[in-house]
Amino acid sequence: MIFYFSATGNTQYAAQRIAEATGDYTISIRQCMAGGRRSFPLREHENFGIVMPTYFQGMPLFLQEFLETLSLTVEGSDHYAYAVSTCGVSYGNSGSEAVRAAQKAGIHLDATYRIRMVDNWNPYFNMTDRAFIQAAEDTAETDLAEVCGKIRAKERGVYLADCFDAEKERELAAAYEESRKTALFQVNGQCIGCGACAAQCPVQAIKIQGGRPVWVKEKCLLCLGCVHKCPKNALSYTEETIGHGQYTNPHVPCIV
Repeated sequence: MIFYFSATGNTQYAAQRIAEATGDYTISIRQCMAGGRRSFPLREHENFGIVMPTYFQGMPLFLQEFLETLSLTVEGSDHYAYAVSTCGVSYGNSGSEAVRAAQKAGIHLDATYRIRMVDNWNPYFNMTDRAFIQAAEDTAETDLAEVCGKIRAKERGVYLADCFDAEKERELAAAYEESRKTALFQVNGQCIGCGACAAQCPVQAIKIQGGRPVWVKEKCLLCLGCVHKCPKNALSYTEETIGHGQYTNPHVPCIV
């Protein structure tokens, strides 16, 4: 079983590729959280995988909350457990955070990996830069092939080293909390009130009221799925994203 969370398709694509390489199956954490499903059987000889994006150099809160409430019925002892961080520039401390979160669910991770993909954090990166996008997609394919091979071989003892010390990790966590404020999102006149943003939001922070999206929670996950999935590119997160385009993984027509 391979648990994953994806807002714009990158991590879903990575999870699907790993599943194809190993003969495993994927489980959407978004759907589990929405449906309240937390209990799963882990069969004899079955792999356990977590594939996750990197937010502010760490593991998204959404996944941490899920793993803290995950209940596994473990059969036998022959299991291979791993985590994969998808990232753009850096995976940060997401590997060790995944190890700690999995321990709370009673799972010892045998290895952690990273796959570099298109960094669509468009407050910084310009999604209209086709050369940047193509280079990152090429790198993703190289990393995917390598990581799929290591997981298929069940390599153990391979762990992502932390990129930051504990103090910096706390600073990044504080910055993430400050940045999650939904007051930082904006809607322009191109909005058609289609509701795609509300449907996309994994924490139900958006409602359509009077034909316009309204953020009904003070904070969100900051996945930017609403920004990248808007059919009219009508949403922005701070002024820095304006003009920086949108990106969703071209191999994933439906993000779940």
